[in-house]
Amino acid sequence: MKLTQKKKLSNKIIIVDGFTASGKGIFCKYLQTFNKVSKMNVDHIFAEIGFLVKRNKIDKNYAISLFNNRLDMYYENDFLSRDLNFRPYDDSSIFQSNQVMYYLKNLFSKDGDSQLKRISENHKYFLIMSHFSSPYKNFFFECLGKDLMFISMVRHPVYIFDFWLDHFKSINSDSPRMYKFLYKKKNQKLFWYEGGGPKNTENLYDRVIKSMLYLKRIDDSINPYYSENFIQIPFESFIYNTEDVEKLITKKINIKQTTNTKKFKFKNNLPEDPYIYRSMNRKRFGWKLNRSKETKSIFDKRILNIKKNASNFYFKEFQKIYKEYELLHDLPFYQ
Repeated sequence: MKLTQKKKLSNKIIIVDGFTASGKGIFCKYLQTFNKVSKMNVDHIFAEIGFLVKRNKIDKNYAISLFNNRLDMYYENDFLSRDLNFRPYDDSSIFQSNQVMYYLKNLFSKDGDSQLKRISENHKYFLIMSHFSSPYKNFFFECLGKDLMFISMVRHPVYIFDFWLDHFKSINSDSPRMYKFLYKKKNQKLFWYEGGGPKNTENLYDRVIKSMLYLKRIDDSINPYYSENFIQIPFESFIYNTEDVEKLITKKINIKQTTNTKKFKFKNNLPEDPYIYRSMNRKRFGWKLNRSKETKSIFDKRILNIKKNASNFYFKEFQKIYKEYELLHDLPFYQ
């Protein structure tokens, strides 16, 4: 029996997706400073439903219904200030959203059907941050149609490599906080995007590169019908050419910058001069932005370190990945 799809509460959705260290977090914090954009919402359920469909582990019709039901629940809860994150330094906290008074005021609003008119008159774009969802972005469009704007954040592979290494090391911690689908092969835990796992090697560098290759191979081409609702933004473009990116998203999405947007750009040194390396380190209270001058010699050392630790085959494959990225995005990378 096919499930009937009800009318959705949420008809303006922005999903910002990216791999580890792609810059999706800072971009979401930037977007939530615009008018008509909700605070950032982070929940793995949406990516997990897409993953299960991609793996044929759940009926697509039921998956679409589950996706939309959960989304509407989150949308209503956000509108009524239910399930708020009050931890001041979390990225998804209301105190990071620049909309504190809006959410505090909504704590005392009526719930139930009386909210329907208010919701229809005060629609915000519901902002979701997703992880590793690009390979099943077409499923998201099947769920939401042209109500969705899907923004894919990407970054130069050399500059995300160390973060991916830390990400892969964490899989061996046996921590109950590992909220991800994992496989097990010969007593080795594997992320789903390792494509069946390493062959004859425990080399973390090879595993990272193999995962990048696998994700690239399974990534769906966007359905042409939804191409206008899909944007790919290199992290470097956002940092170096912030105003150009801003023009693009405000043209694609009916939102405008606010005084909070200007404050955010000033606080985060946007736009930044090219060849500034940026990273975020976790501190006791939140995250700290680190910035340092990047030179050709430092860049070469990063590549040499990968070459020393990866097998010859996978290093050559990695060279193809990052050189293709440089050609595709035509940004001021080291040649």
